[in-house]
Amino acid sequence: ESSYLDQDDTLMVRLANKHNMILVSPLGGHGAYGTNLRLPAGFGKDAENEKMISAPITPERAQEQRLSEKDVINVIEIVLKNYPVDRTNMFLMGHSMGSGGTWYIGAKYNTYWKAIAPMSGPFVTERGYSLNVLKEKPIYISEGTQAVSLDASRKLYGWLQSQGYKVSYKEVEADHPGMVPLVLPDVFDFFDSVIGK
Repeated sequence: ESSYLDQDDTLMVRLANKHNMILVSPLGGHGAYGTNLRLPAGFGKDAENEKMISAPITPERAQEQRLSEKDVINVIEIVLKNYPVDRTNMFLMGHSMGSGGTWYIGAKYNTYWKAIAPMSGPFVTERGYSLNVLKEKPIYISEGTQAVSLDASRKLYGWLQSQGYKVSYKEVEADHPGMVPLVLPDVFDFFDSVIGK
């Protein structure tokens, strides 16, 4: 998946090089990295969340989701097999639908990750997610002040704080796609800050 790798004069690639990190960007097929939540759902939007969680899913859609999730993990395993990866310092980030995937895969496969950084995508609920497994992991949430998910991200951050999670939060003056290049340097700095801890 190269859209974010190519954006902003390859900012993400340049940041990975600067921070001496291996950057992996799985496509995830046609699914949403295993999660069914997306707009208009979001943390604290219980009615919308419940509709999406309980809505019947076609066998085809369920298969897409399984393959999307599996694609991410398969790619990670290929990289782990072929490159000298420090398995104690692996991180997961994603934007928008990828942020939903970061919450879902970050929790389900929590033993892989040292920390996670979901960007502009508070697609997680108290019910149906194993958030408690992330309680001791550093989390860096970021959001754009002009994004439709702003209120849900603020609620999620407040709830995580109240529950004792190791969470940091940053808002930038931007819309949903425009926030990415503004927060990426901070995301990589955040990952650097937890290495070895």
